[in-house]
Amino acid sequence: MIGLALAVFLLNASLTFQSAWPTPGIRWRGVLSIELAAFVLVLVVASRWRGAPSRRALRWFAAIWSLLVLGHYAEVTATALYGREINLYWDLRFVPDVAALLARPERLWVVVLAAFVALLILVLLYAVLRWALGRVGTAMAQPRERLALGLLAAAVAILWIGQRTNATVPGTPRFSAPVTGTYVRQARLMAATLGRSTELPKSPAMNSDLSLVKGADVFLFFIEAYGAISYERPEFASRLAADRARLEEAIHATNRDVVSAYVESPTFGGSSWLAHITLLSGVDIRSHDGNARLMTEKRDTLVTAFKQHGYRTVAVMPGLWQNWPEGSFYKFDEIYGGARLDYQGPTFGWWDMTDQFVLARMDALEVRRAPRAPLFVFFPHPVHAHAAVSAGLGQGSDQRSL
Repeated sequence: MIGLALAVFLLNASLTFQSAWPTPGIRWRGVLSIELAAFVLVLVVASRWRGAPSRRALRWFAAIWSLLVLGHYAEVTATALYGREINLYWDLRFVPDVAALLARPERLWVVVLAAFVALLILVLLYAVLRWALGRVGTAMAQPRERLALGLLAAAVAILWIGQRTNATVPGTPRFSAPVTGTYVRQARLMAATLGRSTELPKSPAMNSDLSLVKGADVFLFFIEAYGAISYERPEFASRLAADRARLEEAIHATNRDVVSAYVESPTFGGSSWLAHITLLSGVDIRSHDGNARLMTEKRDTLVTAFKQHGYRTVAVMPGLWQNWPEGSFYKFDEIYGGARLDYQGPTFGWWDMTDQFVLARMDALEVRRAPRAPLFVFFPHPVHAHAAVSAGLGQGSDQRSL
């Protein structure tokens, strides 16, 4: 029974592990898998009629289970490291680029070692799953063990249904999202993208001549949601009025203009990239599928609009510490992530560095370069409900209004 318990534990953990952020490692926190419960119930019923599964069937089970594990790992890792769900249609196209980057002559040994380790991990994964599934399969031939597994799986399934239909059912233990749902979503997204079964809204015209900007630098900042609250609630606004007046004086004293505007964010409490793409593209994107679909298309955005008028377009993203495939959709001339900003001080807040440092680095790296083209700079923050646009940043710039 100890071997059987270990097998069930391994099968459950293989579909319910979580990311050990900020690393590509994993950890398990007592979460249950409804897919394992469903599999065991089907196996119990089938075994009563056709006997224990054959070795050939167990090999197929192990292969399919391995795919589920790999899909679950890709899903939780992408969500943790990149802040978004995986998108096979979008992400797979960058595999050759990553391979080419790694396959440089001086890194050949790294590529060989990585390939060997990856192959070894896959072989070990299959072997462990094959043993665990084999032990469960053997239990199907033992009436007492089969009954115990069936009752346990039934209890887990009833708990899963109860948590979703009755508010009085305890929420502990928790269940992991079904891994099969990841593959179903990817297939649906792939079919919709290739077949264009649903059309996204058309982009608004991006043909402004930017005459009101008149060649001034333009900086687009997203301010966190509580920025809006500080204007809307009198108890905050009254206390901040004097500071804001001094800020306005400083802005004009340095030949700057600033324009602020509220925007209706398509997201709340996370998924801020939906706010990014909505504002920059002018297309209302409120789902991850819509976001992925739009980025497979060639669309004009504020970035391309400024590029067409001779602007140098820059994204400043202090929270970006990994590759950013989506950057190719926007076509920025330059992207400054956390590593390129090269902050060496103590960590602060979400993105390790203060906004003051980031602004100073942006000024040193881009604004004070001479000679240069006018700048369009995109600077996002974690949560977006308020946006500010400033023009004419930098000493000696003419004051412009937008």
